[in-house]
Amino acid sequence: MAATIDSMMNTPKARTKLPRALVAAVLLIAGCISVVTPNWLTAGIYFQPLLVGLFLASLATFVPVRLRVVGTVLCVVLPACLAAIRAIGMSTWGVACAADVSYGAAMQRVRTELHAAPAEANILLSSAYLYQAARYTNGVWIHEDYPTPPKSGETFADSLRRLRVNKLILTQFDYYRRYEEVLQELRQGGPPVEISITNTARVRSPDSYPRLRQVVQHISWAPVIVSFSWK
Repeated sequence: MAATIDSMMNTPKARTKLPRALVAAVLLIAGCISVVTPNWLTAGIYFQPLLVGLFLASLATFVPVRLRVVGTVLCVVLPACLAAIRAIGMSTWGVACAADVSYGAAMQRVRTELHAAPAEANILLSSAYLYQAARYTNGVWIHEDYPTPPKSGETFADSLRRLRVNKLILTQFDYYRRYEEVLQELRQGGPPVEISITNTARVRSPDSYPRLRQVVQHISWAPVIVSFSWK
């Protein structure tokens, strides 16, 4: 069977069609990324095995034996290692974060903060903690993504001032990627406000390092509690 396939791949007709198929597959992926609607990008995922198969077949057919190993390493193994970076981070750095503050400990801290919230206080929460907020009725719970009215042009800092938010309960992801800058803006202008930040994480999450945010994400349950005292 293997000999039959090898003889078929080495026919002149197969040698002509194979590069064309490879080019067509690559162009489809490029189109999904740059031209076609973004929703089609997920369809391109299913072509990855086809691209790998076409590459290996063309490598075996057209490339000298000495270059096959090098070509395989450069075009298959290295991209595979790059794609696995997040999985490696989850199984190493992520385990360290989980050992630092577990899911149960994080949720207990969130419940404690919610229970102590003043009546009718505006509390902004990350989506990871909204299920805990559903158990309480003493405050006004707002998703941290939506403090601003639609199409109002209001900044997040302006929204926090308008709502006179009592507290932020944020994941490491939301705090470092958005609200760290918002809090800096609050300190620099507008009505004076005292801001107290309690980061319950002892092991720094990857989101706290700007250069690593696009590589390893979403591995820490430890909340960041931001309390406001408006004057």
